[in-house]
Amino acid sequence: MADLAFLWHMHQPDYRHPDSGEFVLPWVFLHAIKDYTDMAAHLERHPGIRCTVNFVPVLLDQIEDYAEQFASGQWRDPLLAIASAPDADELGTEQREWLLDFGFRCHAPTMLEPFAPYRRLRDLLDFVRSHDRNGLNYLGGQFYADLVTWYLLAWSGESLRRAGHIVPQLMAKGGNFSLADRQALLAELGAAVRDLIPRYRRLADSGRVELSCTPATHPLAPLLLDFHSAREAWPDCPLPAAPEYPGGRTRVAAHLKSARESHQRRFGAPPAGLWPAEGALSAPF
Repeated sequence: MADLAFLWHMHQPDYRHPDSGEFVLPWVFLHAIKDYTDMAAHLERHPGIRCTVNFVPVLLDQIEDYAEQFASGQWRDPLLAIASAPDADELGTEQREWLLDFGFRCHAPTMLEPFAPYRRLRDLLDFVRSHDRNGLNYLGGQFYADLVTWYLLAWSGESLRRAGHIVPQLMAKGGNFSLADRQALLAELGAAVRDLIPRYRRLADSGRVELSCTPATHPLAPLLLDFHSAREAWPDCPLPAAPEYPGGRTRVAAHLKSARESHQRRFGAPPAGLWPAEGALSAPF
């Protein structure tokens, strides 16, 4: 007989620019509408499952940032700014280039290839790029409106495709998406993001899962305490010339305190446990 514990570790680094607060990459939002919503849906559908879900405070900070963006309509994420643009024909050159670079970043076998309208957008882009150096000028606003919509649809989780209203409706429509279509999609995705933290809190309150945390911004605590702890796993690894990380022990304590406060504030109870960043432990600590 073996005891088996399932722990789902929810973490993303901080993708916000330290000066402007603008999101440089949209991975927190995209994983929120796919993986984090789907995991909650699985747990809700199967009440007999018992597991631990671990949240890193810096991820929760960003989820709340997105919830505020949806509430205010003041977009700090380039993907959402493009998706909400009133007139796709008026997108700037920088926005178009960003979307062309980013709009197919997904696991193609499961998120692109199954959808013929999305594939057509990719093939059209490949065609104009291969035939004319200035071919991108032939892509009108509707192309960009359809691309940003399909990118959001491709990243929408299975639970949104089955239980949502707008996501399956637009997937069936396939293209020629209007501003109203995009606004409706953003409203549905925004509602899913805003409910993420309360949703996991309800799961914990019902006793279906326990919630744990990680120190605030995912620091490798053993290295903050003693650089030489790295040699427990890699005896010959090169180390910094500095004798220690300045104020390391104080920083670790601050990360732990911040994590406990974050968890209490968001989930209404102390964390059930702690998962150290990257599972990093050292013998003396």
